[in-house]
Amino acid sequence: MKKTILVTGASGFIGKNTVKFLANFSQEIKLIGTSRHTDIQEKYCKEYIEAELGDNNFVTRFDKIDKIDIIIHTAACISYDNFDKTLINSNCKGILQICELAKKHNCKKIIYISSIPIIGKPKIIPITEEHPISPMSTYHATKFFGENILNFALNSKIVTIILRIPSPIGVDMPENKIFSIFAKKALNNEDIYIDGNGLRIQNYIDVDDISNAILLTLKYSKSNTFNIASLKSYSNIELAKKCIEIFNSKSKIIYTGKNDPQEDYNWTISTKKACSELGYKQIYTLEDTLIKWKKSYSKKSEI
Repeated sequence: MKKTILVTGASGFIGKNTVKFLANFSQEIKLIGTSRHTDIQEKYCKEYIEAELGDNNFVTRFDKIDKIDIIIHTAACISYDNFDKTLINSNCKGILQICELAKKHNCKKIIYISSIPIIGKPKIIPITEEHPISPMSTYHATKFFGENILNFALNSKIVTIILRIPSPIGVDMPENKIFSIFAKKALNNEDIYIDGNGLRIQNYIDVDDISNAILLTLKYSKSNTFNIASLKSYSNIELAKKCIEIFNSKSKIIYTGKNDPQEDYNWTISTKKACSELGYKQIYTLEDTLIKWKKSYSKKSEI
């Protein structure tokens, strides 16, 4: 029997990739996509519904759907303006409406894409799921709010699986992220500018590895929280050097002289729990993602 899966944020970076991944994986999945606007992902979905998470009529927008077995909740407002009211409307009110929708359709499971940086400045390395939580922004506070609401509002009646991720990277990722900026500069043999000493250590996870982790959760039957990350983390200077190496670039690394307020942050993350309980395994290294990104970027540049 086909499972009906609703993917929220289906036009976003992670949601879009999730829809494609699941559509190509199995014919036993009926996909329903939703986002604020229609998208090319419609071709991968049995149905596609325009809906705004924070709207009062969000839940009723799905009344024509016979059933929803699983909700994969990737949608979120991402803003680092701590006074952005959209964060509260989309992320806080939005997760409440996801819970209401799940109850209304007798949903069996919700998979929630959360953020490892909800912990604030890392204090214990490697970072595990037990790390103390201290959100550093309103955005991260709303993501942690979402985790708590899922646990409190559903009262264990619906399986809730929380996937905490670091920086997602891959084809079609936002161009304003450090990975995209460094990769583009290296590919075009342009100088790469780095704040501080480039010692901030970040963890980058390929969006296809996130999709694969989501696939693994479809078979998992307990409520739980997992870190989904890469085995190796990179400092900003290491990322720049890796881009130059992989692209055989003539780019030079230039230090801006500006301070990096997170120079001493270390996002080295443990995935032992996900590996042992979900069977999660990283497939794509940073080098693999850079090569995929280059192929896609080069094709777009030729158009």
